[in-house]
Amino acid sequence: MLIEQEVALTEDWNATGWFDADAWCRVKMDFVVLPDGDDRTLRVIDLKTGKMKPEHRDQVELYALGGFCAAWPSFKDDAPPSSIMVELWYSDQGQIIDAEYVLSEVSGLKKLWVKRTRKMLSDTKFIAKPGGYCGYCDFAAKKDGPCRFGA
Repeated sequence: MLIEQEVALTEDWNATGWFDADAWCRVKMDFVVLPDGDDRTLRVIDLKTGKMKPEHRDQVELYALGGFCAAWPSFKDDAPPSSIMVELWYSDQGQIIDAEYVLSEVSGLKKLWVKRTRKMLSDTKFIAKPGGYCGYCDFAAKKDGPCRFGA
């Protein structure tokens, strides 16, 4: 088992170093359970506190991509795992939500994430947009910060 495994990927979805200049996506996995024997399923566990949120599904997809694209020491032939089981352990609720991804889904996940990030990565103005977490930000108006959101 690996703890707090850092996986960094380039824009071409190749593994790279966490602090390398070509790192395009970084995911930190709380626990990674490496396959045993002939099993080629990698298990990623993320510990969660607080409410279950729909955006956690996005995080699950990135864990799956990270799992498939990273270089794992247990796969001596450098081939990716055959499947990734991602589990979100909600300690406050005592629930585990899981999703399994197979190798044939990787191409679709990559395309989805390129589409999702295209606008953000081509932005040059970075105009503030209000969101559900504005009230928690130290820059929020209600905390005497300079931002007009989060009042």
